[in-house]
Amino acid sequence: MLTLHVIALNIPYPPNYGGVIDIYYKLLALHRLGVRLILHCYEYERPRAPELERICAEVHYYPRRTGLLANLTLEPYNVAGRRNERLVQRLLQDDAPILFEGLHTCFCIDDPRLAGRVKVFRSCNIEHDYYRAIGQAERHPLRRLFYRLEAWRFRRYLPHAAAADLVAAVSTTDTDALRRLLPASRVAFIPCFLSEYGLTTADIIESFYR
Repeated sequence: MLTLHVIALNIPYPPNYGGVIDIYYKLLALHRLGVRLILHCYEYERPRAPELERICAEVHYYPRRTGLLANLTLEPYNVAGRRNERLVQRLLQDDAPILFEGLHTCFCIDDPRLAGRVKVFRSCNIEHDYYRAIGQAERHPLRRLFYRLEAWRFRRYLPHAAAADLVAAVSTTDTDALRRLLPASRVAFIPCFLSEYGLTTADIIESFYR
């Protein structure tokens, strides 16, 4: 049986907003394919979800650091606040592949201790474009400054994702952008998992070789 570590940026249940919808239904599809899932997720404005234990062999929760001190970094605030050595130590207990759900979770993707591991980076979107757009729409000067700074930090951080064996984009537009931004990386378009019946096994396998 294949074992897979999945690092989720938030607790992916209930699946009621963008990013966690894709994560949850992907977990469900992989569970039905017989994959043994070890889920690592961050506690952030959502309660722990016993429902995840029905489809994952293990579920581990980690705190997310927030506030001013977590923002005093050249790394993206959303990455730095998720750094967790306990998570890395759990990854080191075996040699199973690792799925990083979003650039937010990639703090250890190029950690030398994980060299040789099969790693997949699931890109939720082009983060620096996303935060730049929010900053342009924001009227509050401090929040606007934060979003612009976070956009700069994410653009600077993106090359770390080149440590992944596969970059999985959610749209054809993002696929083209990531192939341009990460020219040495293998980038594939794998559609969002939107429901229990949104994708077949054949769809998933075909997407990996597209």
